[in-house]
Amino acid sequence: MYCDNCGKSIPDNARACGYCGQVYAKEAAAAPSFQNGGPGSGVPAGARYPSGWSGLVLSPARKILETLERGSVIRATVAMALRILAILFVLGGIFLLIETLKMSFSLPTAQGTVGGLIFAASLAAMIAASCQVLLYRAESITSLGESLFTVIPILSILLRAVGEIYAVIGIAIGVGGCLFLWFSGESPLRMLGGMAPFFLSGARGGTFLDGLVLLAWSGLGSFGLLLFCYFLAESILIMADIARNVRLLVKASGSTSKP
Repeated sequence: MYCDNCGKSIPDNARACGYCGQVYAKEAAAAPSFQNGGPGSGVPAGARYPSGWSGLVLSPARKILETLERGSVIRATVAMALRILAILFVLGGIFLLIETLKMSFSLPTAQGTVGGLIFAASLAAMIAASCQVLLYRAESITSLGESLFTVIPILSILLRAVGEIYAVIGIAIGVGGCLFLWFSGESPLRMLGGMAPFFLSGARGGTFLDGLVLLAWSGLGSFGLLLFCYFLAESILIMADIARNVRLLVKASGSTSKP
């Protein structure tokens, strides 16, 4: 059954919720019959598990549908997708790192090559940090318990992951691009190709001040998007809490209106 106070899944015979402490001393005995549509539940017996031809038709799909309803399959699938994305991120990052090293050694000056190597080191740190974010969020999704909502908590975690990855990439590129600019005197836009407009829009020149502008632009932009993604994630959870509380109020008002 689910806790009426916090919405978490708890054992049918629980006397209290292990998450919020809500006491169910009297209701615990009646919980199994309520779950199965038995006496006192207000649901006709056999409504949850139909018999006859309908039960025969639904029998092959019942286990699958119940598993989907609990959300374990969805959570496991999304977590696996994040792990696969981490592997793809590593492969794409290695390709970008190789191309950056090639450009670094093709620069005409030794200072430019040093700046390119520093930029490549920042990209390597970015790849490692981004993979850690993806793997950490995969574990966060795996550890989610059963609740009234399945997709909403997953979406909240994914929004946080998007903000965190963008912040990691933006800061790494900002720091590495700034140092590259100071060493080589050139804009780091050519080092990133199509990714440059998303992270280095503030870097157009090759002076020391341009490096500071690039660093500030990347840092503030990354932090701003991180806050925005966290705001969206928390807003989704708040809407879920409101929906759960409204459901509980409707349920409470319906039970009090009965004679």
